[in-house]
Amino acid sequence: MKTSLKIFATCLCLSVLSACSNKPDERDTLAIQGLLSGALSSQGNYALIGSIQHGGSLWQTSPLERKYNWNHQANTLTSITEVALSGDATKAATASKNQYVLWNIQTGLGEQFWRTGSKILSLALNEQGSRALVGQESGQIWYMDTRTGRNLAEFAHSAEVRSVDLTRTHAVTAGDDFLVRLWELESKALVREKKLKNMARYALFSPSERMIFVSSLRGDHLVLDSASLDIIGNINERYMNVTAATFSPDEKLIYLANPQGTIRAYETSTGSKVNDWTSPPKKAFAHGTSKAVLGLSAIGNQLQALTSGGELHTFNLN
Repeated sequence: MKTSLKIFATCLCLSVLSACSNKPDERDTLAIQGLLSGALSSQGNYALIGSIQHGGSLWQTSPLERKYNWNHQANTLTSITEVALSGDATKAATASKNQYVLWNIQTGLGEQFWRTGSKILSLALNEQGSRALVGQESGQIWYMDTRTGRNLAEFAHSAEVRSVDLTRTHAVTAGDDFLVRLWELESKALVREKKLKNMARYALFSPSERMIFVSSLRGDHLVLDSASLDIIGNINERYMNVTAATFSPDEKLIYLANPQGTIRAYETSTGSKVNDWTSPPKKAFAHGTSKAVLGLSAIGNQLQALTSGGELHTFNLN
């Protein structure tokens, strides 16, 4: 009996040490009461958040500094539920209900304000922020010129559109109708689609645009060839609901995060897991403490995670 207890204690100790080794190397607080939404720039130098208590704000991550407070009406805190940053980190977008605002990161000023036909569920900007893709509760997707507010194209699913992403030439959309759809922006045509086994909840182009990561609710998590939508890597994590994802700069890995604060790295070519990390809640044993990861950025030897608890976690990968 004593031997069994010793073995159990040793295993518990080793598991705790292993978990500790994958905890954040740095933790910074951006919001006291947590976040409704959040995104990190592709270079990890900005964090855009919609906080529970303070409305929207843009933060510089190093050195940590709040740059702007962004709300949709003067002297009123806005419940910002969707956010997006342009690839070059010059523009930002914040959405609440059926309205969204385009912001200039250099000046901090709002440049455009629009209303959509129904509630905004997903939002993406292109590299320069000159184009926006807006997924809605109605199933509509608006492809917009952010300088004029003109709709350049309108795409659609037969159910809510939970995730969108775009490149210079194509858009990918994920809907509750189980479909991931690839659109050509110039011709406004549906190029092809892939039906998943459950509601499609996440879609993301790789940096080179050669691959697309897609995820469904308690179902498929796939790395696809962006031209054919053929499967490159199948990630066998049926019960992992993906809340954030990012590719490594060399695209050999895809980092996925879930509502429990777990971040895992998988090989894009095989779907095999290679490492994992933990973004802990603010209070270690507090019941109901929010700990979902809402945004990820992998640059150089660092992985950044933006948590629903209102913290920015930094992991050193080397």
